[in-house]
Amino acid sequence: MNQRVSFYILKGESARDALLFACRLTEKAWKLNLNIALYMSNKHDTDDMDALLWSFRETSFLPHSIADKNQQPDSSIILSDDETLLGKADLLINISHTLPEKLPNYGRIAEIVPDRAPERSHARQRFKTYRQMGHPLDSHTVDLTGH
Repeated sequence: MNQRVSFYILKGESARDALLFACRLTEKAWKLNLNIALYMSNKHDTDDMDALLWSFRETSFLPHSIADKNQQPDSSIILSDDETLLGKADLLINISHTLPEKLPNYGRIAEIVPDRAPERSHARQRFKTYRQMGHPLDSHTVDLTGH
């Protein structure tokens, strides 16, 4: 059975909107006791997400680990820009520009799409590929301009 893939098209102006939205989505999944993998584009984004998961809300934090080749993750929230380090998860939150290669490792996939031309173009390609592979798809427009 193919996993459901949800695309979240963000309407916002900040470059950090995708990361902040991913924090909100991660928090929601974590409260449901899901294992979450965050697939990042690069080391810089991984470091930014690491900091945000500890501080994006004043009253809470999300305990997490950055995947490392030399250490087994000790958290239900794992992040990395190297998908081979993520392992299996109930939910993959894809913040990278690429299609995940290890699709069977994930129960469900959330694609975060910032409101910028290059990212939208990459997301369209991923959407087409998922559709060709037979994954059930849905998309949601999220207006972040009021936060």
